[in-house]
Amino acid sequence: MAGRFRASKYKNAVPKAAKRENCLSGVNVGSIGSGSPIAANCLFKAFLSDPAGSSVAVLPLEEGGRRDRFPLVHAHAGQTTDMTFSPFDDGLLATGGDDASIKLWRISDPSDLKQSPESTLTGHDRKIESLCFHPTANQILTSSSGSIVKLWDVESGSDRLSLEDHSDIVYAVSWKSDGTQLASVSKDKKIRIFDPRSTSPCTAEADGHNGVKESRILWLGDSDYMVTTGFSKTRDRQFGIWDCRKLERPLTMQSTGSSTGILMPLYDEDTKMLFLAGRADSSIRYLDLTDISSSPHFVEGQFYRGEQETKGIAIVPKRALVVMGCEVVRLLQLTQRSIIPISYQVTRKSYREFHADLFPDAFSGEPALTAGEWFSGENKQVSRISLDPANAPKEVKPISTTSKAKSPPPQKETSPPPPKEKSPPPPKVASPTPEKMEKKQPPASSSGGFSAESFSRPSAKPFAGVRVSKFRHTVGTVMHPSTHIDGVRGLALNVPGSSNGIHVNSERVAFPLAGPGGQVAVLELNKPGRLPSHIPFVQNSTPVLDFAMNPFDNCVLAVAGDDAKVKLFRVPQGGLTEIVDEPEIVIRGHYDKVNLVQFHPMAENILVTAAFDFTIKIWDLSSDGEEKITLEGHTEEIFSFAWSPDGSKLATVSKDKKIRIYDPRRNVEPIQEGPGPSGSRGARIVWVSDSVLFVSGFDRQSLRQLILYNAENLSAGPIDLLAMDSSPAILIPYFDPDTKVVFVAGKGETSIKAFEVSPDEVPHFLEVAPFTTAMPQQGVVFLPKTACDVRQVEYARALRLTKASVEPIQFKIPRSRPQYFQDDVFPDTRVTWESALSAQKWLDGANGKFKRISLRPEGMKLLSEAPQEAPAAKKHGIASDAAQFKSNKEKKDELIAAVATKLEEQDAPLPQDEMEGVDDDEWDD
Repeated sequence: MAGRFRASKYKNAVPKAAKRENCLSGVNVGSIGSGSPIAANCLFKAFLSDPAGSSVAVLPLEEGGRRDRFPLVHAHAGQTTDMTFSPFDDGLLATGGDDASIKLWRISDPSDLKQSPESTLTGHDRKIESLCFHPTANQILTSSSGSIVKLWDVESGSDRLSLEDHSDIVYAVSWKSDGTQLASVSKDKKIRIFDPRSTSPCTAEADGHNGVKESRILWLGDSDYMVTTGFSKTRDRQFGIWDCRKLERPLTMQSTGSSTGILMPLYDEDTKMLFLAGRADSSIRYLDLTDISSSPHFVEGQFYRGEQETKGIAIVPKRALVVMGCEVVRLLQLTQRSIIPISYQVTRKSYREFHADLFPDAFSGEPALTAGEWFSGENKQVSRISLDPANAPKEVKPISTTSKAKSPPPQKETSPPPPKEKSPPPPKVASPTPEKMEKKQPPASSSGGFSAESFSRPSAKPFAGVRVSKFRHTVGTVMHPSTHIDGVRGLALNVPGSSNGIHVNSERVAFPLAGPGGQVAVLELNKPGRLPSHIPFVQNSTPVLDFAMNPFDNCVLAVAGDDAKVKLFRVPQGGLTEIVDEPEIVIRGHYDKVNLVQFHPMAENILVTAAFDFTIKIWDLSSDGEEKITLEGHTEEIFSFAWSPDGSKLATVSKDKKIRIYDPRRNVEPIQEGPGPSGSRGARIVWVSDSVLFVSGFDRQSLRQLILYNAENLSAGPIDLLAMDSSPAILIPYFDPDTKVVFVAGKGETSIKAFEVSPDEVPHFLEVAPFTTAMPQQGVVFLPKTACDVRQVEYARALRLTKASVEPIQFKIPRSRPQYFQDDVFPDTRVTWESALSAQKWLDGANGKFKRISLRPEGMKLLSEAPQEAPAAKKHGIASDAAQFKSNKEKKDELIAAVATKLEEQDAPLPQDEMEGVDDDEWDD
């Protein structure tokens, strides 16, 4: 029972997240490797801010606020799997990638990052799992890859030692803080301890966590204890504390529930505070290990409970803390969109003096040994310094451990907790005059700490504003039930993912039905209401893989089947009254199933198909479906293709993870080729301008992505990438060229998301309010622009197919003056229902151009020509403009006028004086 009441100065440390303005927002975290996606030292923070997971952003440690762009180091060709700063050189960052390379970057000014590494370490043949620097010797880096752990001499670029005692992938390694021993955990579920310089490096081995998922290990300072995190056989998340002298069994093994996120441990040796942050958790657990040798081995501290899920976590060195605010630990929490500093502060009655009991001497930042000395067998502890601001040096000297001088901790203060009692401000401590970052030097070993005053706030910068979309407040609403087509029965749910599942023109909507022979329902849009129990349909005779409606002939439907044929059916005027099973044209030419069919958007009678024979064919329907062009170059299934806005080029995305662009009339081979989405589940592609492509797809971890590519240079990779979520449904895009808004919707989902795409400005994706509902959708298709009610500022209208109905949805923008035609929202729109040229002219090399019409109703005035509204009257109050108050003379004149009016009213006859009376003889005596 005594353990329950043991004293600890840090047990009641209070976690406090920084204010929003001190958090860094605008981060875009995508794929995360096996290691840490964030690292920090006294000067900088580095973190993944690339949805592809390859580029690393670097900023000053204290930088906060909203940013649209970050200075990036394009670290690796593939994913960056881990990163760490040197403990002895604040300007040295090491990164490891899945390209099996380790790169060292020189950081001096984040605004001018060099894109070439200072050195590259090669020798591993698999992806880098983890990196860590030696805790006492300078220029020694430890890396794990596969089953091998290497110790590198960074200065010479050579691996001096290789530890090959593991039988499977090494997940993590950790040094004892005196630099004598190294611990590891691996996929073979073993914990190992090494003395790397001995002839038999592996000195101890024991069974660790029994689960198959990743584990982590962390040596607890220079003690004989370690902490590991992992999973049990039943996939419960665990953490264990081990005595390395008795490694047979853990001192304690605790389960923390069934969450699937890896527990990431962080430890502060000075305060004996252990932090456990779960990936995808919003809380951080704190354990006080002040008396770890006795049971209970830890005391629970206060939980931090945040609002955002953790992607990564890092601890800030002691020399960067605000000690006069009793800040004992600071963590940096990396979330999907931000970095949140979390300060652990011990509440004290007074903040006027330095509390030496909270701040023992801390690591100085100077190495104890050179790499050569350590490899030759020497051991030495690093020097430590006081954090008392009174001991801060007047002059500081550079540490000559690297080619470039380091800088001191940044001069910015996080808000300390307000004292409970009123007290005068702490006395100011003299601090060096701030200079430019590259000219600052680190503290000498004989000093340490920084006062609260030395953390000066940056000078105010003018707020430039954050660019947002004018469509951001879009309201999506389901139209009145009288406009629905209800009673849909037998909807086909097994149509391949490459098909959109629903098509529409200005008169009809089509979608597949379940049943033998490949059935497609074709319904009249002008006949809403409840469908009869049996409706006529188009019978294809074989299962339907894809279908399309002719944009220039509302009666023609093209259906692709698994018999390698494409059949064109004609729907009678007025709609189907009976089953139609006789096609007008049957197209043969592919050698395998046809999975994509599409009409040319500008040229009449041009049909394009793609099949599992990895070819794309272009047909002339005016000559009974004659094959004109066959495009080659694909090696796997073609997921999607799209025509450029002028109808001259065709872009494709395929299962071989490549994007190709064709000029079909000039070359049957692609004129450009580049990397596409790295996942193989499926993808869609559309053009958003003559030179920019929009692709929706998946990454390697099956997370959905929205990506922009430069169509003029596909090999350069994405312009921008927006990570979405992990749903298995392909996001099917629709792009509105009038508003530059792209809508994306997945089958089986309950929402339609939207983004304004801006290829030439950052940010490239501007979020628009999504439409959500309770009923899952089986397909979404958008109607021509003429269907929109511009008087309600409706800029898009869609049909949403569910298992039971077809619902029209309006997308409107709230505007204060809807009585005027919103010409900033409704430019002249393209006439997409009329062809721009014939099939023969297009095949001969001509390019067409759509006609344009105005959507402005007759008699409706333009918003741009409307008179400006008078400004709203200001409410009088204390802060009102003084000019609006009347002068004393004006008040006096008004008072005299009011009195005169009152006197005039008194001289006027009374109402009863004007009334007619009675004669005297009528009075009774």
